[in-house]
Amino acid sequence: MLRRGQGLFVVKHSERERFFSKIDYCQPDCWLWLGTLHPSGRPAFKLGNGNNISALRYAWLESHTGESPPRFIVSLCANKLCVNPAHAREAEHPGAAVEYEPVKARFETKVNKTDFCWLWTGLLHPKGYGYIKDRGKNIKVHRLAYELYIGPIPEGMLVCHTCDVRNCVNPEHLWLGTNDDNIRDMRLKGRADRVLKFKGSQCTNAKLTEESVVRLREAAKYKTQAAVAAQFGVSEATVQLAVARKTWKHVP
Repeated sequence: MLRRGQGLFVVKHSERERFFSKIDYCQPDCWLWLGTLHPSGRPAFKLGNGNNISALRYAWLESHTGESPPRFIVSLCANKLCVNPAHAREAEHPGAAVEYEPVKARFETKVNKTDFCWLWTGLLHPKGYGYIKDRGKNIKVHRLAYELYIGPIPEGMLVCHTCDVRNCVNPEHLWLGTNDDNIRDMRLKGRADRVLKFKGSQCTNAKLTEESVVRLREAAKYKTQAAVAAQFGVSEATVQLAVARKTWKHVP
């Protein structure tokens, strides 16, 4: 028992506890190293005896206790900060060729095939589109699905959804189109105004133009709202909002 006057009691965490406290498990597959890095950019861990060791090697040894340690451990992951031992293999020399797991195999483990859409359960962009990491690059999974199940994507072409579910990778819901094709499709579905943030006469259902709004506001100075609404073929509420500049704010 620590007695008064004996000073502070310092808790020393075990080497293993120190190691695993430096890992971020936020990504579905990778264990991201938050500790010290070797000058090469690879994760490094200082042992209790003061020596440095590859953090990936330490993780491997912890997950293969009782086995003879291999001479070298080679990472199979495109993420240099990953220390997940499942993303590594034994090697005879440090320069052994890296063998990445085929992206299609990883892709298929992240797809939930419902009766309609194939929903991506992996990483998502803030805008809702799915993506997967391959050899250090982020790939949009709906484009990957098109290439895997349909064929190559010509340069400059977009992969669009018929279902409008952004994380859907069902190849039957994907089609190729230009940017104009995509905007036309959004207009037909009534999504263009919201997605592209159209305003004024750009909006699909707009009954007025910037020019007519100027004339409407001028007419409202000496006519009733009912008369102005009848003149321009809109509701009185539309006239009221336009005159108060709660709509058509961009028109001076």
